[in-house]
Amino acid sequence: MNAPIDLLTPPRIVELAVVIDRRVEQSALDFALSVGQLIVQGLYGGNLAAWRARGRGDLSFRQLSRITRVSASVLYRAVAVYEMSCRMDVVQWGLPMSHLRAVIGLPDADQCRLLQQAKRAHWTVLEMERACATVRQRGRKTPLGRPPSPALIKGISKLSRALKAASQAPVSPSALTTAQRQEALDALDEQLRQLSAIRHRLLSITA
Repeated sequence: MNAPIDLLTPPRIVELAVVIDRRVEQSALDFALSVGQLIVQGLYGGNLAAWRARGRGDLSFRQLSRITRVSASVLYRAVAVYEMSCRMDVVQWGLPMSHLRAVIGLPDADQCRLLQQAKRAHWTVLEMERACATVRQRGRKTPLGRPPSPALIKGISKLSRALKAASQAPVSPSALTTAQRQEALDALDEQLRQLSAIRHRLLSITA
């Protein structure tokens, strides 16, 4: 076991850990399917929706992972593969465990599509992982929530914050040297010129 059994760990979780430890000699796929089912039944009453909602952050799952001979990531993958098998006939497809692991975390539709393609085209593990990486990369490029602000709006927002900070700074002979005052005036003149140009461009496209 990974750690001494906490006296506060419920007996049902201790019993589940013992059963899981007895299955570590099974093949990778058999272990995943049997242990995944044990966890879903033992911790979530057979309710896959509860697993999806609570997952590996669930207290019972964390307690279980601390007292078994396998890591939390292995237990998580086992449940993910079992959940996948409940949606798709992955056992009958004859795909190796490495292909099933590769699609964990992808949307259901992508999992099914990629596994079917892997079966038809006899993909190697490397080909499978590359295809999954492409899907994940595409998902990261999809914007979520509010669309990004245009560069002009971002720039004006930064300028507003900078002006607020500058307006609170002391302006006196003791705070700035003659050279610094002249440098600040020259910079402000140039910034005012640029702001005026931006304002005129905005006015020209504003009805």
